[in-house]
Amino acid sequence: MKISMSLLKKYLSPYYSMQGTILEDRMEIRGVRFISDQRFPLSPEYVYLGQAENYFSDPKYNNSCILVSGKSRILCKNCDYEELLNDILGAFDYFADFEERLRKAASSSASVQQMVDLASTVIRSPVAVLDIEGNLLGLAGESIPGADPYWDDMVKNRKLADQTLTQRYLDSSGQLSRDLSDHPQLLHMENTSVSAVCMYLYADREPVGFVLIEQTDDLETEMDLQLCSLLSVFFCAPRNSPEKPP
Repeated sequence: MKISMSLLKKYLSPYYSMQGTILEDRMEIRGVRFISDQRFPLSPEYVYLGQAENYFSDPKYNNSCILVSGKSRILCKNCDYEELLNDILGAFDYFADFEERLRKAASSSASVQQMVDLASTVIRSPVAVLDIEGNLLGLAGESIPGADPYWDDMVKNRKLADQTLTQRYLDSSGQLSRDLSDHPQLLHMENTSVSAVCMYLYADREPVGFVLIEQTDDLETEMDLQLCSLLSVFFCAPRNSPEKPP
């Protein structure tokens, strides 16, 4: 599985003091290479690792490392070079294992709820999968800090709240969004603090449902947007088509 700089930073952040800028962030990184001179490679296909003290004269960068991919740079302060390298390789293994577990679950006809439970082992934000009529098929994260009335109503009634359908939604640029799309987008419910990463799920080129990832932490949003595309591949299998209750 290819990862992005934001996914890598998210994986490493519990262990390192990190700072830097992430630009044009996409899931394109397929390996790690080493910076051999002061000319930073910009290929988005790799994350490049180097010792920061070789590139900055300030002694405060001693025992620090720099990660570069395309236009993104992250500085890991006060860390061991070899230890960081092992953790970067661990990040690739972690996300590759996540994708493999999703694939195995889908191939064994796991239920939508089982797939959502699996997704929640990596995505901390509350995740819901609904059929095209708004009936809840799978849910992880039944409680949200702040007691969101829209989410609470959906949990209680196992369907999208009626008041949710009548709300106006704005995209990340502040423009009115009239419908979901076939790619993840961050939508804000107008005049509320509610926002979610949303997209349609398709089977046989027809929308059969949609996924909502409620946003409770801005630091998780970029990761949720990127992983939503990965999850949709497994959520929108034909077995996930709306099912009539027995």
